[in-house]
Amino acid sequence: MKIKVLIVEDEILIAMDIKNTIEKLGHEVIDTVTNCDDALKSIQRELPDLLFVDINLGKNKKDGIDTVLEIRKNNNIPVVYISAFNDKDTIERAAETYPLNYLAKPYKRDNIKATLIILIYKLKQKKFKNKNNFLHLGYDYYYDQQNERLYYKEELIQIGSQEKILLSLLIEAKGNIVSKDTILYNVWKENYVSQSSVRTLVYRLRNKLNHQLIETIPYHGFRLITTN
Repeated sequence: MKIKVLIVEDEILIAMDIKNTIEKLGHEVIDTVTNCDDALKSIQRELPDLLFVDINLGKNKKDGIDTVLEIRKNNNIPVVYISAFNDKDTIERAAETYPLNYLAKPYKRDNIKATLIILIYKLKQKKFKNKNNFLHLGYDYYYDQQNERLYYKEELIQIGSQEKILLSLLIEAKGNIVSKDTILYNVWKENYVSQSSVRTLVYRLRNKLNHQLIETIPYHGFRLITTN
């Protein structure tokens, strides 16, 4: 997942170093600015996924925290603060804006990398949480109950019609055991098949999920073990 970043930093060499670090990780820096007004103008042109903001913006009337507060009036964009100031008052002011991270200067490039990884994970989680029909099964597997689609992270996993019925039965059981007879009836209706067909079907579905998500209960059936 590629993200777009806006850098607000009045020290040009530091801004360029952050920009190069972000771009080497495969992401895009849409702009580098030095003050609040230019940051607001940049966001009007293109909305970033993340802000890297220096708290001390030199002689500008508004510092980095003020800039974030202005941006947040219209856009709730995650922010990473970069600052040489580590005093209690500054950190408490910054904390009130709920930043994704607070990097002290001199920062480490590995900290920027870790911050981007965390943000990408949160953005992916948000994508699914905002869709009421998506059920988190666990281990980064999601099921779109309305459209009967299975995803691993953002990747669509192809499942057949019988596998969809089986997965729906397991989900609807909410952790309770689904018997082999129930699976036989719902998947094959009146057609006669042996119980080995059930085992084969479960095996196929297991191969498309994390194996720990479906538990076999000997002599009884199967159940879904979610990690919610």
